[in-house]
Amino acid sequence: MNKKILIIDDNEAILDAISLILRHEGFGVETDSIGSYFESTHDDLPDLVLLDISLRGRHGKAICKSIKINESTAHIPVIILSAYPDYEVEKIAEEAGADSYLIKPFGIDDLISLVTRLSHP
Repeated sequence: MNKKILIIDDNEAILDAISLILRHEGFGVETDSIGSYFESTHDDLPDLVLLDISLRGRHGKAICKSIKINESTAHIPVIILSAYPDYEVEKIAEEAGADSYLIKPFGIDDLISLVTRLSHP
């Protein structure tokens, strides 16, 4: 069974690019451009979340915190994506409870390596 990756980003080009890369690597992919995926009940939770820190109207830090404090989703690894400077993203990711982070623009190999490592414990 393919590991399912949820990508939350309000940039359609980034959603498309990351989706294409991960599908090519054999992952199942779902996308969310507004950060509302976890507001409804899902029987089939993702195995990992890629979460942009700056969404229109919502902050990825708050979404990550809500994922990590919910008993049914706390186990899901979250990778924060951001164009902020490295030192800022590291602090935000730590405060939010994220498992890791990637600075945009990031390399394809870095993305695949991190997603593979965190989605296959």
